[in-house]
Amino acid sequence: MLTFEFDGAAAEADSLARDLAEWLDDDEDLRGAARVRMAPPAPGEQGALADAVEVAGVVEPLVTAGVGAFAMWLAERVKARRIVFRAVRPDGARIELSAGTAAEAAAVREDLERFVNGGGESGADRTAGTGG
Repeated sequence: MLTFEFDGAAAEADSLARDLAEWLDDDEDLRGAARVRMAPPAPGEQGALADAVEVAGVVEPLVTAGVGAFAMWLAERVKARRIVFRAVRPDGARIELSAGTAAEAAAVREDLERFVNGGGESGADRTAGTGG
């Protein structure tokens, strides 16, 4: 399973996670593979919010399709704001990435492809892409 977690306020992370899950579900190759991960409600709040998207069955064809679909989703969303997220592989390795422009989203795609194919340090956070 490959997981995408989002930074920011809980409502913003919820919106990004739900939007990404819907985007991935619209992809013919990924239909049914993505689901939102719900965080328990904070004390005094009602209802849980999504804090991540989990993509199940991450095998080579789905990895390629998933990274490509995520990159297209990211390129559309960075037109309005910078997005910071973490990708977590099944082995627990994680990478933190961000993008605020379409060019940065393209660079993030390359970093993400390397990461999901085994690059990066297991269990370590790493900031990639262009900062700012």
